[in-house]
Amino acid sequence: MGIGVHCEIDPRVSLNGDYSIGDFTAIRKMTTISGNVTIGDDVLIGEGVKISGNTIIGDLCLIEAGAVITDSRIPEGSIVGRYSMLKHVNMTSARCVPRGLCVLKDRNYSGSGLLRYLSVVMWYYINRRALKRALRLEK
Repeated sequence: MGIGVHCEIDPRVSLNGDYSIGDFTAIRKMTTISGNVTIGDDVLIGEGVKISGNTIIGDLCLIEAGAVITDSRIPEGSIVGRYSMLKHVNMTSARCVPRGLCVLKDRNYSGSGLLRYLSVVMWYYINRRALKRALRLEK
């Protein structure tokens, strides 16, 4: 259990368990950290984030508000979007997880596989209005 130097942790943050927080890390209000959590240096964790289990977050990461991360590994330089949910995810290279994405698989993600998966998800979100309009016109 330890907190690095020059960290900015809001007073309304809940810290439980065996955690380690790196230098120059900022954690915003209403965030809960519990379990065996390791957070690297220069990380920004937004409001209302829940981090639990055996989780490792690398250096220079951005975890946006409302994200839920459980038993996962987030590599250096990654961005986890607002309200994303990651459970048992082992990312092997830096990635951007889009807002609201839910990944609940016990799986290792590497560069191209995750990128292909995210591109399908992003294509759907970008084109969902056109898809709904086309389905209405077929009726």
